[in-house]
Amino acid sequence: MQENGRSVVSAAKSARETLDGGGGIVRLAPAWVPRAFCTPGRRIKLHPHDYFPFGKERGGIDERWFSSAIRAENGPGTGPFEGLSMVVTSDEELIPFDEFVGDLRQGLLGERLWQEWGRWPMYSKFFDNLAPLPFHIHQRDEHAALVGKPGKPEAYYFAPQVNNYGGWLPETYFGLHPETTREQLLAKIEDYLRGGDNRITELSRAYRLTGGHRLERPCRSAARAWKPLHLRAASRLRCLCHVRVVEQQPRGRR
Repeated sequence: MQENGRSVVSAAKSARETLDGGGGIVRLAPAWVPRAFCTPGRRIKLHPHDYFPFGKERGGIDERWFSSAIRAENGPGTGPFEGLSMVVTSDEELIPFDEFVGDLRQGLLGERLWQEWGRWPMYSKFFDNLAPLPFHIHQRDEHAALVGKPGKPEAYYFAPQVNNYGGWLPETYFGLHPETTREQLLAKIEDYLRGGDNRITELSRAYRLTGGHRLERPCRSAARAWKPLHLRAASRLRCLCHVRVVEQQPRGRR
């Protein structure tokens, strides 16, 4: 099988040889991920012709994943290795990172981490949205377990040197106002299920983004239009409860 012009090989063939050959360091090929529901902010350092390699139906490239042992769940047309990091061998062949981890196990993670997780438990990424994502929920482990999934804690660093502009709306909504009632929140979610913009952010507070650190624990939030380095648990769980509509392009951005 081929991926980006390189042969994809089994981890059993050369995983240990690749790890030992690099002195415990391996090279990962870039993992680019398109999103049909996002517009790329074009701060991710791709050539302008490379933002829509799979056509407009699949969406533009606005994410680059690092050290990912999970594949993206990206709807119809998702490639077999989409979102998955690929280890580059000395022969310029590729080993899928999930197979690489599964072959080396505690030899890669160490005995303590392998016994605790039994998998590669996290990854990081750049995401580069022109506009904010909808208001959504990052579940704690006990809530995610109700649907058989791990929780989704996340952390962000908004580096000034890779954000030459702040996107259309450089803000993030975080949590709910303390006075919000369960009935108010339920009404907004019911409006979301009926379709259209349910204006759930009326129940939250927006924070304007600047360069520096920001940590997000499992909570209700709406992601930002800045380009962050995004550290997160290896979970595919997603729970949207808002349709954000950007009606027009703000002045000054062409």
